[in-house]
Formats: sequence, C-alpha cells, structure tokens
Amino acid sequence: MIFDILQKRKHVVEYSKDDIPSKETINDILWHAWKTTPSKQNMMPYKISVYGPEHAQAKTSVWSKVAGNHHASEVSGTKKGRIKEPSYRVNPYYAHIHNAPWLLIFQYRVCTYTSPFYEKAIKRGHYMEQMYRDDIIGSRTASFEGGLFAANIAALCLEKDIDISYCGCWPYSVDEWKDVPGVEENIIMLLTLGKGSYYRRQKLEKDNSSHLEYKTAYEDIVKFV
Repeated sequence: MIFDILQKRKHVVEYSKDDIPSKETINDILWHAWKTTPSKQNMMPYKISVYGPEHAQAKTSVWSKVAGNHHASEVSGTKKGRIKEPSYRVNPYYAHIHNAPWLLIFQYRVCTYTSPFYEKAIKRGHYMEQMYRDDIIGSRTASFEGGLFAANIAALCLEKDIDISYCGCWPYSVDEWKDVPGVEENIIMLLTLGKGSYYRRQKLEKDNSSHLEYKTAYEDIVKFV
C-alpha cells in the first residue's frame, strides 16, 4: 500500500558510501516524478539542479551555507529577545547535505515559453505571471508545486528502498550561492537521496531522547469546519 511505502521515510544522518543509486535510477525517478506532478497551466516554474557523487565540493559548500544560516537565525532570534543566546552548535542533522551521493536543489524558474494553447490565451488577454521574474521569484504557487514534485520523488524513492531527506534552512539571497554551479535563482528546497546507513531516530535513541520528540497531534492540524 502507498501508506506503508510512505511510512518508510526516515531522516538520514549518514548515507552509505558503498551502496549508491546509479544516475540511471535517479533519472528514472525524476522522470516519473515529473510525469505525475501537476502544475498550474503546466508551466512548472521551478527547476532542479542535480548533484551526483562527483560534486563533493558543491555539497560541502551547500552544507556550510545551511549551517551558517542556522546560526544567523539564532542570532536573529536573540536580537528579537525570543531566545537568551545562540547555541553556537552545528546541527548534526544537516550532515546529510554533504555526505549524500545525490543532492537536489530546487530553485525558482522564470518560464520563457508556454504551450500553443496558452499562447492563444495570452493573445486574448490572459496574464501568465510565470513568465515574469518579479511575479515568480518567491511565488507561493512555485513553492507548493515544487513541494508536490518533491513528495512524488519521495514516494518513488521509497518504493525502490532509496532514502530521501529534506532541508529547509538556507540563505535566501541568490548572491550567496555564486560558488555553487547550477544555482541561478533563489532556492525553494534542498533534498538528498541515497541509501541511508545511519538515521536521526537511531541517534535520538542512542541519546535516550527519542521519546521527547513527536509529531504535532493530528487534532491540532486537521480541523473539520
């Protein structure tokens, strides 16, 4: 069942260095995710830069940005009086960013063309905001569509016993990403793929703290009106 497949997802701390999914396998997963992901007017105003095992330096650079942004967030929280002081601690659960065999960076994409169907619609006065940078960068539509694509990637990976982990912490300005090839616009999401060898839940159990972390209650999230 799909539910059983999705239940297999675990956040990875370390990926296997020996058991690495092939480029052909990753490409197959991404193609099927592309094929099954819906998009407003079929524009898909985002793109995914894929970094394989040979891109170790790029992954380390991304990890550094993620860790730096985490620290900057704590400094900001301190200045606002919301925490006493920064932890000055590197979050160990970011490690998957630099040890993953496959890193995916989702970023906004300004669409430069559309289908003949919408070309006709534009001539009739339809406004295609995906084709203009000031409308699409930071767009909620692009962000949630990227999330739909990522969810499909996750399901397809888990079906093949490939692990997937997410990261939602990074510096927003594209100017801070100039040293990472393939990043040309603001980031939407970071994903890593591979065969996990050590997971977050294992570390929590080792630290005797797994019972302290749990998902927010269903009743607090879902409200029938």
